[in-house]
Amino acid sequence: MNFLLWWHVCLWGMLLGVSAVRSEPPNPTHETSTSSPVTTSTMSPEQMCLNSSATCKECVRITACYYCERTKMCAYYPYKHVFPNPEACDMGDVRWGVCWFNFKAMVISMGVIGAILIISLITCICCCCRKRRNTKLIQEEAKYERERELRRITHSEKQKEKQSKYDEIRKKYGLMKDDNPYQRFEA
Repeated sequence: MNFLLWWHVCLWGMLLGVSAVRSEPPNPTHETSTSSPVTTSTMSPEQMCLNSSATCKECVRITACYYCERTKMCAYYPYKHVFPNPEACDMGDVRWGVCWFNFKAMVISMGVIGAILIISLITCICCCCRKRRNTKLIQEEAKYERERELRRITHSEKQKEKQSKYDEIRKKYGLMKDDNPYQRFEA
């Protein structure tokens, strides 16, 4: 269900982007009079699609319609379904949003773009996690190296203290060895 909702949102997003690009300025030769009131009738989307079946450009201008290239007819594109009815028109012949891009190619390209986005997102997440893990390992190594150096310094200081205590005890009892253990033999 989420997949269908996602496709529906993607298709509408593309449609809104295409319709914003396709908007044409009003015809300057067409004159409007302010004296006569303009009445608009509300037609259902199906009726609007049937009325605009002259050309592909007129048909796809209405967002609720798609144009079948094979039958040269404009048909209603139901919002509840992701794909148009395959019995009415083959997906390769369906034009929706723009006339130069068929619906099958649109679905394939959106799938490819979606896959590329997902793969790039996963790649970015993996790279960030790896970098974070490497940084953490480097920090831990530096911490262990500092602790090892501190232990080495502490050990050497304790060893020097112990040696000085031993030397004091040796001096006290006359067990201190001279620097030169050899004496000159006088005959």
